[in-house]
Amino acid sequence: MKSHRWFVSRRLGFALRCLDSQEERVFVRHARSCHECVRAVRVMERELGWLGMALQPAHVPAGFRNRACAWVIRRD
Repeated sequence: MKSHRWFVSRRLGFALRCLDSQEERVFVRHARSCHECVRAVRVMERELGWLGMALQPAHVPAGFRNRACAWVIRRD
């Protein structure tokens, strides 16, 4: 059983779709009964949602998403 602090520390990663598949499954199971985490992720998704409209679509090099997510999570 993971502490709630573990889930709090992964909210941004979940909102950015950067968790590995196992972490994502664990987070989703937790979110079924934790309204606090669900609300926090929804706020993050809403606040981050406009970013996609800021620039024209660009080609993303292979592996970039994983590297970027790892960098963001280290900074969390």
